[in-house]
Amino acid sequence: IGTDGLWETRNREGAAFGREGLLAALRATAHLPAAEICGEVIARVRAFAGSAPQEDDMTVVVVKFSP
Repeated sequence: IGTDGLWETRNREGAAFGREGLLAALRATAHLPAAEICGEVIARVRAFAGSAPQEDDMTVVVVKFSP
């Protein structure tokens, strides 16, 4: 679960991280524990944004369970 501030984050060129960027980040980190996934997703969004100012809040909630 995440807020729109994740995929609406823009870089200096004005490109958005997008839902595709968020899905790619989740796929790349899905093997990690939930807390690490949260941290990695935020880190990837911030790396994408670079020095562009943060315009919205970013919240990530990851829940994993084992059958």
